[in-house]
Amino acid sequence: MDIGEIEQWEGQTVVDRDDKKIGTIEDVYLAAGSSEAVFAYVKTGMLGRGHCLVPLAGASLSGDHLRVAHQESDIKAAPHLQPGATLDDGLERDLARHYAIDLTAAPVEDAPRYESASALRQLQAQAREMTKRADELTELGAAIQLARDRLPQVDDDHQEAPKPQDEPKRQQSQNP
Repeated sequence: MDIGEIEQWEGQTVVDRDDKKIGTIEDVYLAAGSSEAVFAYVKTGMLGRGHCLVPLAGASLSGDHLRVAHQESDIKAAPHLQPGATLDDGLERDLARHYAIDLTAAPVEDAPRYESASALRQLQAQAREMTKRADELTELGAAIQLARDRLPQVDDDHQEAPKPQDEPKRQQSQNP
């Protein structure tokens, strides 16, 4: 599954295995370094102020909603992740214990094991913008070099120095 497919999930209604509405998908957490969707970050409650992480193992996309393999009561009783917080090892263990699932995302040295899909898209957009700016700077540097090459060279006395291609002509005119 690629990031484009996951992007389509955002805003989808999430229902439990008994078709009870849980909330709407606000984000998806991927196993770091892959496109494996592991958790849906779901906005819950009448005012949408609550958030919970719901495992996507066993989930199925069906029309206008995503059906997960857990019951509403289990989901609402699960450990919560505050908006903007990182899914750390402690919360990962608590979620695995609560949902009785095996979370086997490979550890990545000095990095989180799960990445937010929306944060990943943001980083990709920033990388594209930086690449575009680097290309613009490269073009600007080439234009500056071209302009410098066309400028007359000036010696220490502020006299125009002969250009290298003019040097043989100058020598010929000095020799009678």
